[in-house]
Amino acid sequence: MSNQKNHLSVSDVRKQYTSFFERVMVLYNLTLSKKEKDHNVEDVKRFAKELYETGRIDDYDKKVIKEAL
Repeated sequence: MSNQKNHLSVSDVRKQYTSFFERVMVLYNLTLSKKEKDHNVEDVKRFAKELYETGRIDDYDKKVIKEAL
């Protein structure tokens, strides 16, 4: 039974990354009053860079996003 809890499919991992990317997009939209709808890898890189440059996220947050990409 514990093996079932630890088993992740490719689909599960993809959903988790999609959720993470969406959250970065929402943070970007809310803090910078934007209306972005796409959240692919290149968009998330741009969001993180702009959030960092405007002081909305710190070095740690930027590092976490970069490592996730």
